[in-house]
Amino acid sequence: MPSAIRPHRILLLAALVPVLFAGDCKKQPDPLETTETVTEEVQSITLKLQVVSIDPSTVEPNKDVAATVYGSAFSQGARVTVGGKEATGVVVADENTIQLNVPGFAAGVYDVTVINPAGEESTLRQGLMVKENMEDCRFVRVHYGFDSSSLDSEDRAAMEDKIDCYQSGSGPIRVEGHADARG
Repeated sequence: MPSAIRPHRILLLAALVPVLFAGDCKKQPDPLETTETVTEEVQSITLKLQVVSIDPSTVEPNKDVAATVYGSAFSQGARVTVGGKEATGVVVADENTIQLNVPGFAAGVYDVTVINPAGEESTLRQGLMVKENMEDCRFVRVHYGFDSSSLDSEDRAAMEDKIDCYQSGSGPIRVEGHADARG
């Protein structure tokens, strides 16, 4: 006849089972509580000197123009030439931006070159276009008719007169408007 299990034996079994099956249990360290210092070598990235663009990229002939050259790895003391002529007022704003004054040129297309003090250089081929009779269509003000979603005929004609300028431009065209309180 089987013996009855006594209550104190059940408690003893309940206490021993986790210990018997746990083996070599150790508390896992909390990664947030660790004070261990981890050092890894960070590989630095070396940027190559590069000229990406000049703004403005199209200018009128025989006029000095303030411009900005964009690229990478520009060094303090860098020089800029446009079409072989030294630019003036060169300021390296940061490693990606140079501000300068471009000398006046005859109509044509010119290379833009940045030369760092260490001698490395980069050229944006045909980066600057000097264009005769540049029509300025950047600022055309038009008006909608009162309480209307259509342009007045006079304003529509003003925009149509500039259509060639809009189509030949290299930059974006932004149309701004205003709605009154009625929406």
